[in-house]
Amino acid sequence: MQLDARYFDGTSLNPRHVQVEVSTDLVTIRDSDGVVSSHPADRVLLMFASHDGTRVDLGIDGLKDVRLMLEGAGVRAQLAQFLPQVGKSIRGDSFAAAAKISAYLAGGALLIALIFWQLEKVAYKLVPESVEAEFGESLAEGIVLDFGGTCRPSPAEDSLKHMLARLQSASPDYRDRTFTLSVVDNKMENAFALPGGQLVLTRGLLEQAQSAEEVAGVLAHEMGHDRKRHSMRGLVRVVGLSVIGTLFSGSDVSQLAQQMVSLTYSRAMETEADEEAVVLLAAANISSLPLAGFFERHGGADDDDTLTQFGTYLSTHPASRTRMEFLKQSDTGAGAPVLTDAEWSALRLMCDTDASPSER
Repeated sequence: MQLDARYFDGTSLNPRHVQVEVSTDLVTIRDSDGVVSSHPADRVLLMFASHDGTRVDLGIDGLKDVRLMLEGAGVRAQLAQFLPQVGKSIRGDSFAAAAKISAYLAGGALLIALIFWQLEKVAYKLVPESVEAEFGESLAEGIVLDFGGTCRPSPAEDSLKHMLARLQSASPDYRDRTFTLSVVDNKMENAFALPGGQLVLTRGLLEQAQSAEEVAGVLAHEMGHDRKRHSMRGLVRVVGLSVIGTLFSGSDVSQLAQQMVSLTYSRAMETEADEEAVVLLAAANISSLPLAGFFERHGGADDDDTLTQFGTYLSTHPASRTRMEFLKQSDTGAGAPVLTDAEWSALRLMCDTDASPSER
């Protein structure tokens, strides 16, 4: 059997269109240039399956970053004919009956109340901050694991924490918020604001940034997303009310972590985060021009937010020219250095295991 699929190789969020040939013994992945890879059928793992069976995400045992996404009517049933494991339940797909009933009752009551409302704008408000914090912590653990783990401890971590503290202490809106900042050892250039004050930066972003002020701008932008609870709103928009049931039932969140990584914010959300970042940077005496330059240098944006550089920070934070102009025009002229040259050099190399201790 042959099926079309999207192939994620683990180094980029940019999928390749491939054809998958499936038999009871072997799964072969081909693109336009030929065979990409072949794997024994029993090493294929079911990572995600939609309830209606029209989407299946497959992984390969031992290759944690490789993903195959297949979509189409009855695709799960078709695959299950050759790969029995695809037809079985997965983590989060087989709750205990009591947990199911509890989640359904809670979700049903919410559904009746919210059925005629706009879910994205309303449903997330029903989640207590304490529940959201636990949820965010679980999401962060899954994402950190999938992205190669955190970089090993180094003195450069203190510089990053001081940067976050400078931003946070500059505004009463952020002063009492608890943030947890993680740096993952992954060369993909990205950053995430997860529910409950969880902020994640990648090694790739630190290595590709041209100044500490750019990193501070990205942090301020992500802190803006957090204050507006955009990650919860975005998950509700993409997943629906089932995310509320997941939070209150305490069920497995691994599938939601996958959704979180590729979550794209709406244009309105990005504008809100920009506005928060501008105010926060000004309060901390940091220019917003480096953040504008960061967006502009990535250069994959048009006026309609179309991107050519998927897999970068801008793939999940699309920046139009209008947004970049806003950041430039909003600059207050502030510009006290965020880090010394030595601290910045060490921060960029904090995930480099080949760097000497003095460099890190």
